[in-house]
Amino acid sequence: QDATGRMIGAVHVARDVTERKRREAELHKLQQREKEAAVRLAWGQSAIGTINAMDEGVLLLELNGTITSANPAVERLTGLQGAAIVGRKLASLLQVFLSGAQLRTVRRALALLARGQNRGLPPLQMHRPDGAELHVLPSVSWMGAPEGGRQVAVLTLKDLTELHAATRQLEQSERNYRELVENANSIILRILPDHTITFFNEYAQRFFGYAAQEVLGRNVLGTLVPAVDSG
Repeated sequence: QDATGRMIGAVHVARDVTERKRREAELHKLQQREKEAAVRLAWGQSAIGTINAMDEGVLLLELNGTITSANPAVERLTGLQGAAIVGRKLASLLQVFLSGAQLRTVRRALALLARGQNRGLPPLQMHRPDGAELHVLPSVSWMGAPEGGRQVAVLTLKDLTELHAATRQLEQSERNYRELVENANSIILRILPDHTITFFNEYAQRFFGYAAQEVLGRNVLGTLVPAVDSG
């Protein structure tokens, strides 16, 4: 404007904000990645805390079978420290404890797992280097992760050693009882409420003159005991 206030020209100022916009976009992406990393870290710490408190042995695996985590229960089961477990391939680790058909079965299952197929595993009888024998029930499942995190396989090992030992003791007790009853110098029968014969020991067979297969499943009335004519 001149001294009278009349417009005599104009000045146009333009600023290139392209670089500023690019920097802002990069900063936003960086903040978003940091936020996602913090969520994954919190999720991972929570999951590991839960797993470490479990009584069952728990191994976290990548799809290629590499062990990424082992809880204290795995150390107790295997007798190995975590440093000797984490980072190893599961198939390599199991060679220490398994052999023969069981090892081949596990290897096939791991090969399928690497392709995303989970066919499960049968109960395993493991032999530790210190001579201890373990009976475990393995179970494989998938554990999801927050967006951006990798899915991992979870191998759970339930220790059935004490249960297996108790079962064997019970079976032995049953065998001892059966031998005692079979060899007793007394007639021993087991009869259901409907009078069906379910057990017939050797002394009874000699006494009545019937083989066990001749009377088992039959009604005691009319077989060993004369049927009473109600008429």
